[in-house]
Order: sequence, then structure tokens, then C-alpha cells
Amino acid sequence: MKHTWNLVKPVVVLGVLCLVVSVALAFTNGLTADIIYERENADTVAARRQLLPDAEEFEIVEESFDGVQDIAVADTGEVVITGVAAGYGGDVPVMVAFDGDAIVAAQVLEISETPGVGDQIVTNPDFIGQFAGMAAQPFPVDAVDTISGATVSSTAVVEAINNAIAAYEQVK
Repeated sequence: MKHTWNLVKPVVVLGVLCLVVSVALAFTNGLTADIIYERENADTVAARRQLLPDAEEFEIVEESFDGVQDIAVADTGEVVITGVAAGYGGDVPVMVAFDGDAIVAAQVLEISETPGVGDQIVTNPDFIGQFAGMAAQPFPVDAVDTISGATVSSTAVVEAINNAIAAYEQVK
């Protein structure tokens, strides 16, 4: 009997420890969920304002499109849409500002692409800057200068922008 208890005791201790840690994590998550949501929302609004500095307020459009995270209409009449596509290291969200029939600006948000290669879609200003002024019409990857060695990441940016364009065509 004592031999059996020596085998079961570590399992019981580990089970109780896991239960205590899980309860502590759930409690902490409950305390910080609103703070995390507000921080993410503030970051999103700041990114929109960076693309459209003249805009003061943004109204969220409650429509859902494939490959689109969110749509917001600025008080200036411009529209900001966050398109998403699969990159090498995960989803690549790209916030795109539109005015009339043109792309005003684009910005790649948080990514997990390969450091030093795929992350150049964020760090190389010439890459993301080439989309400003383009017509708000879908375009192929070969219509832009991609980043050498980061084909998957570059393609993801183009796909995300095209997803944003498709949504823009529906809401403008």
C-alpha cells in the first residue's frame, strides 16, 4: 500500500498545483481583460490617426468580410480598413487608408515574420510606402517591388491590401 501511495502522491501534488495555478491565471486574466482591450483599442486608434492625421474620430462599420479585421470611417470621410493575410510566421495585418478611389497610406501592424528577412515589410519604408497613391483596385504581387528573400511576407502584404480593397469596394 505504501508503494502505491509513493506513486500516486506526486500525481496528486502536481494536480493540485496545476489547479491552483489555473485559478490564479483565470483570476489575473479577469482583472486585466478590460485593460488589455482598452490598450489594444488605443493602439488601433493611434495607428488610424497615424495614417489619417486630420481625422479626429472614427466610426466602426459593423460589417464582416473575409480577410478583414475591422473597418472604420473617419470624420473626414476617408476609410481605414485592416486587411489580413497569412504570412510566413502567422497572420499579417495591414491597415489601409482610402480616400476616393486611391490608397492614401498603408501600415503593417504587429507581425511574427522572420527577424531580419520577413520583418522588413515593417522596417523598410520604401516597401510599405509604395502603396500610397495606388488606385483602390486589386493588383497582383508582380505589380509592386517585393522584398528579396521575403516573398511570402511581401505576398501576404499584397493579399491583405487586396482584401482591404475588396471590402472598401463594398462599403464606399
